Amino acid sequence: MITCGLDLGTGSVKGVLLEDDARILATHTRPAKGTPASLAADTLQALTGEANLMPGEVDSVCTTGFGRYAYPERDLQASDITASARGAWFLHPATRHVLDIGSHYLHQGVLLSELGYEVTGIDVELFTSAAFVKERARAFGVHNR
Repeated sequence: MITCGLDLGTGSVKGVLLEDDARILATHTRPAKGTPASLAADTLQALTGEANLMPGEVDSVCTTGFGRYAYPERDLQASDITASARGAWFLHPATRHVLDIGSHYLHQGVLLSELGYEVTGIDVELFTSAAFVKERARAFGVHNR
């Protein structure tokens, strides 16, 4: 079974093709310039080309990210945290916790910009500091071992 995962984010689109949920056949990343539906289709085409497959050979497509509902040909959509957790478990089966700090503040800036407002900057230092991540982990009961 060939599965495609597409992360339709606001800054980039990432894709992966998996065979039997175990072996990575192809990966692709591109800037998010265009509509989510066209970016998803183009990314799927790039992935199948890299894996020497026809798009019809892909059995299932799962989308995540800000544009996850915008690709009508998807079979499933997953939230960012679900996709992150499954990815962490795929790479490291002993994973017990995933702490998603998120970048939703950035999404608001992109939306405001698209609505015609001038967004001159977004301060993300707090969200990327080690102290903030450690405090959030402690608050959610995640302890470093």
